[in-house]
Amino acid sequence: MRVESCWTGKALELDEQDRQLIGESWRKIGDHALWAQRLFAKLFICCPPLAKAMSMSQLCGKDLLNNVRFRDFCHRFAEFWRNLIALLCDSDREEDWLKAVESIRLLGQRHSQNSKVTFEAPVWLRMKNEIVLSITGFSDIRRDRVCLSWNRLLMFTIAEMKHAFNEGVRRRSSPFLRSNTYHFEQAIHGHSFACQTDSPAAPHMDNVDQSNDAE
Repeated sequence: MRVESCWTGKALELDEQDRQLIGESWRKIGDHALWAQRLFAKLFICCPPLAKAMSMSQLCGKDLLNNVRFRDFCHRFAEFWRNLIALLCDSDREEDWLKAVESIRLLGQRHSQNSKVTFEAPVWLRMKNEIVLSITGFSDIRRDRVCLSWNRLLMFTIAEMKHAFNEGVRRRSSPFLRSNTYHFEQAIHGHSFACQTDSPAAPHMDNVDQSNDAE
């Protein structure tokens, strides 16, 4: 499968083996909410800024794992990936692949509404590597084909999230852009997957704030 983002021009290409490996390794996890809890409990220790951005830096151990807001966040994180994998790996419909790109960008836009969240390369690189490790058991992405498959999907996901995030930040800071925001929620709930255009009502901007660039 190949799906191209008409916002960034980036393409995600996954062959049948990639899709099969991603789907199988995801299903093997079993309890995806528990997987997400363990993942973020570790990330909060490795990346304190991430815990701070979520206002959970004062929680650890059982206090963190039993926190209702943390558990709810982990459930939503797991559901995001469950839905994304279903659209990209279980469906052969191009409409579903485009819907997957929409859902990634919607998540990036939502992140932009939290002023504590930034797209600093070290944090997102660490998150990508920890996700690969938690699913495959390998820390070196060259160790196994399944690692490369997940890495390909994660790199595309982060790039699209970053682009949508930076667009959201720009729109929030500009009255003109704020009044002409492209509403991802309407696109998804209205089952429309049309891209934004370069018209005055939806200006296309390529310059990204270097302070939030991810490598």
